[in-house]
Amino acid sequence: MHIQATNGTAVRSFAWFNINLLNYCFYVLLILVFVVVANPLDKLLILLAFAAAWLISYLSFLMRLLSLDGMRAAVLIGTLTLGLGGVEYTAYLLFFFVSSNIAGFIFSKPAADGNRPLVERRTAEQVWANSFWFISGLVVFFISGYWSFAVAAAAAAATATSDTWATVIGSSAKAEKVNLITTFKKVPKGTDGGISFKGTMGGFIAALLFGLLSFQFQSALGLQVAAIVFISGFSGCLFDSYFGAYFQHGSRKLRFLGVVIQPGNHLVNFMATGSSALLAFTLYNILIYALV
Repeated sequence: MHIQATNGTAVRSFAWFNINLLNYCFYVLLILVFVVVANPLDKLLILLAFAAAWLISYLSFLMRLLSLDGMRAAVLIGTLTLGLGGVEYTAYLLFFFVSSNIAGFIFSKPAADGNRPLVERRTAEQVWANSFWFISGLVVFFISGYWSFAVAAAAAAATATSDTWATVIGSSAKAEKVNLITTFKKVPKGTDGGISFKGTMGGFIAALLFGLLSFQFQSALGLQVAAIVFISGFSGCLFDSYFGAYFQHGSRKLRFLGVVIQPGNHLVNFMATGSSALLAFTLYNILIYALV
């Protein structure tokens, strides 16, 4: 953290969250859930999940898909996902991670040596920016049993998938100009908040596939849940573009209690997945509870 002067007023500017502190907090939460909430079968699954998450994360690090700090975060997130969410939420996480890298391989431009690189190594900040609301919703669901949080978690993962597909596929478009989502003015490709038809359709298809995936795990209200996940996931992708245009392209800052934060791409992802989770939570409670 450092102090900087703005118009003669000292304001504090710092990273939007502390990665190590976040990891510690969720490890403590995992231990509390393991000791207090989990039954013997859950505890066994959590231990097996930790071993599987460590192995998969380490292989991802060796394959240059994760940085070292990203690997540490992925071990924790994988343990929570498989240990508390079982096969369903592990499928969601794997669909995001695997499909995003496949999309990156297919749509990325070949390097000078003719090889097509996968998506760059994901850092811990990238991992948490896309996974925080997914994991938070899953943990609250495991503790409380309220399905609203489970659907919110799935929607957050759907947004992360939709946004990644939109970015990767949109960047492969031949046009050098895209439309800014807030004004629809033409801006150079790669501008924060810029959208193209190709990228938007990529995000739409990703959210639709994620909704169909969620449908496979529902024993009741499958269509309703799948529709909520799809709508919220794609909406979150659009939220991400809007936040990018408003904060990054518009150079606007967040101010709270004298603290000034300049949102970057990771914070924008965090806000978009959170908005998607909130939308899904609201829609589920309206459509499932209020209208039944």
